[in-house]
Amino acid sequence: MSYEGYTECLCANGHYSMYDAYQRLRGCQHCDASIAWMNDIDTTNDGGYPYDNLITIDDKRDEICLECGQAVTHPARYKIPTEEDMVEYRKRAEAFYERLYGGVNESYY
Repeated sequence: MSYEGYTECLCANGHYSMYDAYQRLRGCQHCDASIAWMNDIDTTNDGGYPYDNLITIDDKRDEICLECGQAVTHPARYKIPTEEDMVEYRKRAEAFYERLYGGVNESYY
């Protein structure tokens, strides 16, 4: 039996990254900070849903380094969801699944 999916992550600094289900999580792809939040999406069994309520703290911005003249991209930063945010998200996701398929997605729990 195979498994396909991915993991959404926010690091301690609020940078968003996605990792394949088989990719090892090593920290932030942007700043090497530790992973502070994860959301697993199982695309094989329709378990889990992409988080749809990220709150932006800082937008992505591009600038030119004054010292070297190179273009520098600063990734967007997001608020790390609280447990209460995740409970609300799961309720919305479950209601969506029930409307779409007529039942609760047991593999989600």
